[in-house]
Amino acid sequence: MSPSIEGVLLRADRDRLPDPVTFDAGDLSVPRGVVGGEVMPLRLGDPAGTVYVNADGLRLRLPVNPRASLLVAAATPARRGSALLGNVLLVGPADDEGGDTSVAQDYRAVLLEDPERVCVELTVPGDEAPWLPGENTFTDPFLAYTTALRFATAFPETTIRLLPA
Repeated sequence: MSPSIEGVLLRADRDRLPDPVTFDAGDLSVPRGVVGGEVMPLRLGDPAGTVYVNADGLRLRLPVNPRASLLVAAATPARRGSALLGNVLLVGPADDEGGDTSVAQDYRAVLLEDPERVCVELTVPGDEAPWLPGENTFTDPFLAYTTALRFATAFPETTIRLLPA
């Protein structure tokens, strides 16, 4: 029996909150169902993870997913300025064999468990410790991502992590 993978569904519809999704490892039928077609994995930097997007999102003219775009931009500086299309499934980083793992607790805590009390942690490559700018407690994780990304425009390599407040 395959282990269960726990992920987070980030819908393109801004009015719908993130939802937990569980599926069997190696079974791509659930990720395909979530994104509405063939999946394409995108690897995230820090916190590590993988997002599954619809491989044909542009051709199908799927709507921009602002929440998933913010999350990916925060975790992976090289993807800043990119827009993800359609529904997105967030899971953990790939294991040593390239298989899925469950979404990291860092993401689960701020997206599912207590999304109304989060704070921002910024890290610049080469710095020993993360640093936090000014007032950094938020009641919406995506507002926190937006604010941190605005700040990070002055520091393009900055990684952004949300934590429970």
